[in-house]
Amino acid sequence: MNSKKMFNRYAKGSSHLYFRELGGSNERSNIVKGYVKCKLIHTIGESLIVPDLIFLEEDE
Repeated sequence: MNSKKMFNRYAKGSSHLYFRELGGSNERSNIVKGYVKCKLIHTIGESLIVPDLIFLEEDE
């Protein structure tokens, strides 16, 4: 199977197997509470949700 990172999947002919995890191994990851403000962009025949702003809560 060929890795198609642009589409987050492996492909072989007309069959696709999607990645279970994205990104690399990062031992320094942590969870942060916050919000993501998105915009809805319309084109002819389709719509796309695009992140606009990311708000992160501060630790006290």
